[in-house]
Amino acid sequence: MPVVTVDDPAVITVYRGGFNFHGHIADALGALEARGSELYLFCQDDLLLHPTLTPASFWEVTNFDRHDGFIPEPESFSGPGREDWPWNDRILTRLLEPTSMLHGGGVEDFTRHLPPVDEARRLFGRYGIESEKSPKPWRPVGDGGLLGQLARRKPTTPALPYPLAVAFSDFFALRRDALRPVGRYLGLFAAMDLFVEVSVATSMILGCRQLAVLKDKPWRVHVDWTDRAELARRAPTDLATLYQAFDDALLYTHPVKLSTIEVTAASG
Repeated sequence: MPVVTVDDPAVITVYRGGFNFHGHIADALGALEARGSELYLFCQDDLLLHPTLTPASFWEVTNFDRHDGFIPEPESFSGPGREDWPWNDRILTRLLEPTSMLHGGGVEDFTRHLPPVDEARRLFGRYGIESEKSPKPWRPVGDGGLLGQLARRKPTTPALPYPLAVAFSDFFALRRDALRPVGRYLGLFAAMDLFVEVSVATSMILGCRQLAVLKDKPWRVHVDWTDRAELARRAPTDLATLYQAFDDALLYTHPVKLSTIEVTAASG
């Protein structure tokens, strides 16, 4: 639970914000390993899984005898279709200006803590992902002054210092043996203040030996980025109605604000 301390040994307090909640896992890694679970499911608080899903059924359908991780839809940070993503500038400044006092994450030479670039390209290639350049023309932000002003006049499409993937990361899963390898990369990217949807996808591709993805499974997902006021207007007000929207193939729906949902005896 972020920031809040709870008098319950089952609750692990972490100190990270929502933009890099992958750091929650890195901070809690020892405590998670101590639970002794064979499978770890990470689900954010505004996502609702299929109500009939169980650890056993998820293990079976995902085939965790073979796979050691699951993330629905990883793709290239380089695009296509990533040019207007609102997180681009934040990610690029952390990567390309790591020591900027205003915009960097403060982690120098981060690539030495990762597999060699050629190995990363091979791992990304297993999922049909290439990621070599910025998704958009970009101007270094700098820390001000004349040099910063001059730099801002010349947008370029820079090469990335390391391949990056991106994926909706409000739900993913790791088998026990992948928890520490992936957790180590999650911790590095959290230290860099790299946005979560890049950090989780990249870490799982690098740290999992065999990653399961949505296109190989009988599921689909529902993610709605409609204006929040519009979502609130047409959202179900009780859990029973919300559950009725789930067919056998719907793995999860997002967003769901449970604080606005009425739980009745009929819905559990």
